[in-house]
Amino acid sequence: MVRRLQTKLIEAVSTLPNKSPLFQTILIGMLASIIFGAIDALNFLLIEGPMEKFWEYTKLLDEKTIPLVNGGTAAAISIFIATYFEELLKKKYDMFNHPIIDAAGIIIGTIIIIFAYKLFLKLQEIAKKRKAARILQKQKSATQLPKH
Repeated sequence: MVRRLQTKLIEAVSTLPNKSPLFQTILIGMLASIIFGAIDALNFLLIEGPMEKFWEYTKLLDEKTIPLVNGGTAAAISIFIATYFEELLKKKYDMFNHPIIDAAGIIIGTIIIIFAYKLFLKLQEIAKKRKAARILQKQKSATQLPKH
């Protein structure tokens, strides 16, 4: 199985135009998948909550079909945007497309968004703590009597 996969990969690579180095063509191909993964993850983070509330309010869908609609919508939006970026990349660069590269790119894009989201939450938490500390400091300074 691994041998067959290696053979198919070598055959696919041999059909590449020799304008660009192999590593560059693979990275450019992966970039489109990373964009898709990032957009898909962002859609889930930003759209899923409001859409879920909408479907629950309308009562058109039940608890099992709401995630299907949300996932399908997120995937459709992601494919639409990622395809646009992929076409832009294809015009400027040689690209190597392979399902393994696509899968890895989607996972990498998703992981990037997860880390960015975790960082955002951490920065929000720090900002809240600083704000609480400033309020506490103002309260302390307001309760202290001035010395004469």
